[in-house]
Amino acid sequence: MKMEGSNHCKNYTPSIDEALEVYFRHSWSSILFIFAVVSTCVSLSLFFFAYRKIRQHNPPGSSRRRSLILIFGLFPVFAVTSLCGIIIPRAANIVNWVSNIYLGVAIFSFLDLLTEYFGGFHAMLAFYQKNKVSFAQPPFACCCRCLPEVYMTRRQFQWVRNLVLQVTLVRPTLVLISAILWSDAILPNSVIHDIDTANIILGALSGFSTGLAVYGLLVFNKSGAGYLERFYVKVKFAVIQSVLVTTTILDIVLNILQQFSSINCRGPFSVPGRTLILYNHVIVHLMAVIFILIYFYWVWLSHFSEDRDEADKAPSVPGSSNAHGVKQEDDRNHVNNVV
Repeated sequence: MKMEGSNHCKNYTPSIDEALEVYFRHSWSSILFIFAVVSTCVSLSLFFFAYRKIRQHNPPGSSRRRSLILIFGLFPVFAVTSLCGIIIPRAANIVNWVSNIYLGVAIFSFLDLLTEYFGGFHAMLAFYQKNKVSFAQPPFACCCRCLPEVYMTRRQFQWVRNLVLQVTLVRPTLVLISAILWSDAILPNSVIHDIDTANIILGALSGFSTGLAVYGLLVFNKSGAGYLERFYVKVKFAVIQSVLVTTTILDIVLNILQQFSSINCRGPFSVPGRTLILYNHVIVHLMAVIFILIYFYWVWLSHFSEDRDEADKAPSVPGSSNAHGVKQEDDRNHVNNVV
């Protein structure tokens, strides 16, 4: 394979054959590639067991079943798309965009799941209207303990929901802009001369958007913890939060390292291309490790719940006309609440 030194480094993205040739040229790079494949297989295997567990405890066609599958599908989707980005460097930005679109779908599904646990949109709104809500939540207001707890109005409720939902549009849009800038920057006579600075700005905007979404989720989760505890929402929330936070922080860190020339081009990979390869390698392993921890904690909670009698503890949703019916149904199907 012929290379052109610095010009090759700046303007060239390797094909599949060239990338695989580099990966298997040295024993250490071969091991890294094999580990990435193994980690992806781990994520897929765990999702298969999670899928079976969800199917066993939720009826076909139910919104809860659909939402749970989409939420736990975050780990294999990010693992597979990252592995594709490693194998097909020229498609790295596109597969990253696809994974971020799926993340938006999963976040929307999580909100839908919360709404279903409360018994519908109006029942959820009634709960937060009749229970005090704390807006002193991380990452933006964790130090503002002076903020009083208030009863949420309908406008505030919709505002918090929008804080969460905005990330479903903002993150994919920013990734798409980054992919377009990167595609133009690798062309000869490009008008884009500072792609690193552009990536820093886009990464900062993505981080801010993610922070707003996490803040909104924490407002709902912490303020409704007393009621949501029996549904083990912490497990589902951990899935969303871990993927949101880890991908955003990793992207920001790598963009900063790229800006300060800590990441150099090597072989056929340009600096932006090598940054994407590093991102995808780390994401593949992070998804496997986090999924292992969350899955076995989830399984442990399932066994724990089977030995507990929650009939006297089951709360009702304030302001909901069918609260008693929801309570009775949840009592009969408590084991299902953990999934």
